[in-house]
Amino acid sequence: MVMNKTIKLTIRELIPLTTFKNVSRALKYHYPVDHNNYEKLFYRLGKMQKFKVKPDEFLEIYGGIPPYYLEDNNLDKFIKDIKDEMNDTGYGINILKPKDKLIHWSMSFVPWKKLANMPISHDTLCHYSFEDIIAHFIWEITFYGNEKQMNKQKNIIFERMREAKKQIKKDKLLK
Repeated sequence: MVMNKTIKLTIRELIPLTTFKNVSRALKYHYPVDHNNYEKLFYRLGKMQKFKVKPDEFLEIYGGIPPYYLEDNNLDKFIKDIKDEMNDTGYGINILKPKDKLIHWSMSFVPWKKLANMPISHDTLCHYSFEDIIAHFIWEITFYGNEKQMNKQKNIIFERMREAKKQIKKDKLLK
């Protein structure tokens, strides 16, 4: 994948180019079981201060039909699982680091100010509407709740990791 360095739009810069009504419609379409109101967050993202990010990092949407449904040639099961809320639409948004080979990083536990100022990949800008990009972004960053709840969950998970590492060093975890 070749990144086009001439277009550098961020979530913060996309917000003024659309309306919350259109983003809300995209959220309802892609995430029909999510009934949260993200209007305040939408406007907050557009007003976030500029924040310097690494020049080789981009936000990129990936997804569609998960490969295990395609491998089993089971699109009927995919549609049924979505209707039964067993599966989401298969979309995600990650941090892309296009070095020697593509590396995708989760957006979990990354400060929202940094994410809102990260350029969006050229492929994402070409293949998704601004409303869809913002909708997927909002849904992804609020996975753990608001930013305070995300940081609380981060501390819990990282503490568990530290404890697991200690147990592994003591050889107690494997027994």
